[in-house]
Amino acid sequence: MKRKLLILCIILSFCFNVPNVIYANDIDFKGTNTNAVCVNEYENLLEQIEQNKLKKSSYDEYKELLDLKKEYIETIYSYKKFSYDELKNKHFSDEQIQAILNFDGSDEMATKAAASVWVAPSTINRLNNIHGVRFVWYWQGTPLFPGPKNLVGVRWRSSNTSGNTVNTTVYSTESYVLYGSTSRKTAPTKIDNYNRVVTSEINMNGNAGWAERGAIDVNVRPASGTSTNLGNTIFKFTYASVKLNFSISYPPSISLDFDITNGNIVATKEYQVY
Repeated sequence: MKRKLLILCIILSFCFNVPNVIYANDIDFKGTNTNAVCVNEYENLLEQIEQNKLKKSSYDEYKELLDLKKEYIETIYSYKKFSYDELKNKHFSDEQIQAILNFDGSDEMATKAAASVWVAPSTINRLNNIHGVRFVWYWQGTPLFPGPKNLVGVRWRSSNTSGNTVNTTVYSTESYVLYGSTSRKTAPTKIDNYNRVVTSEINMNGNAGWAERGAIDVNVRPASGTSTNLGNTIFKFTYASVKLNFSISYPPSISLDFDITNGNIVATKEYQVY
């Protein structure tokens, strides 16, 4: 097990005209955008503890999760010494700050105080021969275990107007993150058209600080030599915390999942373009 609990909640998508800066208000995370999802860091840890208990995994792995929970509680207690402005600078909301300042050590208050990550998708291309999506992710509050690196990935599956699966490949893609309020950085991407996946490593400990938010854009089109109109494309986004060294494996057939070795999948989100 590693410090892999992170909440990832992730929001990405691609566009030909990429904005210079991504702000939280670019997407209405809490209101009208019904596609947005949110993952709470502490709730994610509690779920891992319960799943580990049900699976009857090794005692050492279970104990490590319990130690992680204890450390989380102690860290929230340590935040009580900070002022309101200092907690605001850590990107906590007013509700989170109230929970921190009134923290009593309970799971309920820890959940209210914990950082969360919002994720939301949007369509950036809906043409006969190009389908594109943007997944945007945004942290509300400073994650307790940001990890040295995180991974964002997108897999897809396309069909023609008759509903038959067709082979599509990446037309264009870009991943970028925001450190602080204006420091936008492009993150490297890897394209694997055979397995229909784009991945991007996110440096969570950059010179400008941790990656507060970001996006990944993916546009796909029918493979070279294929003459067909696209009916719909299902994109699946995954956000994961990883160690410095990790590997990725892909389930066979038309699955949209992928597995990470030496890492932990924190959040996923599916979205259709049609």
